[in-house]
Amino acid sequence: MNQKIRNTILLVITLLIGFAIGFLVSGRMIKSKVEDMRSYYTTMGFHHHLLRVIAPTPEQSNEIEPILTKYAELNHDLLFDYKSNQHDLFLELQDELEPLLNADQNERISQWPENRFFRNQQMPNDDRRHRNGPRNQGRHRRNMN
Repeated sequence: MNQKIRNTILLVITLLIGFAIGFLVSGRMIKSKVEDMRSYYTTMGFHHHLLRVIAPTPEQSNEIEPILTKYAELNHDLLFDYKSNQHDLFLELQDELEPLLNADQNERISQWPENRFFRNQQMPNDDRRHRNGPRNQGRHRRNMN
């Protein structure tokens, strides 16, 4: 009986250690994948992801670098415009809901963090010539006021 209890306890402890290690490893792998995915939305991340996919030769690198930099910045601007438009849409929603909600509900909705829309975003420079892309895509969205 004593041997059975000891083996059972050993088995349970082994299973618990296995679950703990699996949980920690799985969490670390997921965090790594999420960080890798999130880095795609930055200028440098986009640039590095494309370099990994293309794997250019040293001769190609000199010609490819300016093109990748240009499109990485355009991608960042496009994503920033999306977040900005999403934030504006939320503000319009908040204005439309305000008369229908009580004071407590309006307070809660107004406390929704603004950084929810601009988390991990850098404000683009206004001096970029490609702000709206090569053909001024997106200009119609800013003239809606």
